[in-house]
Amino acid sequence: MAERRNDAEMRQLVEICEGAACRVAERVVEKAVPAAIAATFERFGIETKDPIKVQKDMAFLTEARERSADPEYKADRAWTRKKREGCERRVEIASSSAVKMAIAAAGVLLVGGGVAWMKGMLGL
Repeated sequence: MAERRNDAEMRQLVEICEGAACRVAERVVEKAVPAAIAATFERFGIETKDPIKVQKDMAFLTEARERSADPEYKADRAWTRKKREGCERRVEIASSSAVKMAIAAAGVLLVGGGVAWMKGMLGL
């Protein structure tokens, strides 16, 4: 009979401990999970304290994701990149041409001035 009482007491003690462990685990989860979610959102630059701003950020991210998957959008970006790079090349060519022309003009002035000086020295 004492063994039955000890078994019953042990079962009751196990149930109490399991219940207490579950309550502690629930409290930990209630506090840890929201903090972890907030930290994750903040790493991505989404402020979780202002729900309206979060909704706007999420809407923007959703729209950006949909836009980036759109083949027409990708084609537009490729076309824009191609045109921009072409303009940059033209600017580089124009800049280098201007420098080359300035160097050539300086050379002409130096040679022309040298020839005039020589003529003056020789009396021609």
